[in-house]
Amino acid sequence: MAMRQSALPPAVRSFPAVFSIIGLTFLVFLLGFLRAGDVQGSLAFVSTDPGRLWTWLTYPFAVSGNGQEFFWLLLGSLWIYMFGTPLESEVRSAKFIAIWLAITGLSAVLFLLGCMALGIKAGLFGSFIPASCLVVIWSAKQPSAEVRFAMMFPIAAKWVAVISAALVFFNLGAYHPALGLFVLPVLAFCWAYGSGQFQFGRKKGFGPFDAAAQRKERESRKYLDNVAQRTKEREEMERLRDLFERSLIEDPDGPL
Repeated sequence: MAMRQSALPPAVRSFPAVFSIIGLTFLVFLLGFLRAGDVQGSLAFVSTDPGRLWTWLTYPFAVSGNGQEFFWLLLGSLWIYMFGTPLESEVRSAKFIAIWLAITGLSAVLFLLGCMALGIKAGLFGSFIPASCLVVIWSAKQPSAEVRFAMMFPIAAKWVAVISAALVFFNLGAYHPALGLFVLPVLAFCWAYGSGQFQFGRKKGFGPFDAAAQRKERESRKYLDNVAQRTKEREEMERLRDLFERSLIEDPDGPL
């Protein structure tokens, strides 16, 4: 009996975590646009009401249903897709979700501490901070890679991380000039993780997906080693043949 294939597009099947995040964000936007209650307010993290524990992790989905914000929703989703899919491909979906939840929750903790220290009332709405964290992780993994800023100016990836950190700082500065300083350590945490200074989760794998990936990597390494060995042997044979042919030319009256 032939197995039934999934109706989902290949990209969605390859990156289920990233597309789930993007899909939930668009769903909240649509519900808000259709005036289906205060969905944004129920998901947003507010410093004056930290007892709503679910909002510590749901504020990235707290988007406005205002149609004028649709462009920024598209831009943010593209941001998550561009910088989230390489990470999900590397660490697998389960670990990607764990990383997303960790940076989301840690950002809320430091945001709340900043609001308390500065004596201000503020809230977290949208995926701007966790999306910026994805950019920093990606940049830390390849800091010298060239990126086209504004599709025109080439800059190193490490400067993209700096720009992302500056955007977070000044965005939170709308509440208080110093509030961004409390959240920037999250981006430093992401840089440290992306640059390999520490491991997030179990070092030797993250479930059966990593085990399969490691097995495939070992097989690939073994194959490449065999190819390199055969290449080395072939080069040695060619070197000996060249020496033999050269000896015939230099000594035509030799043993042959």
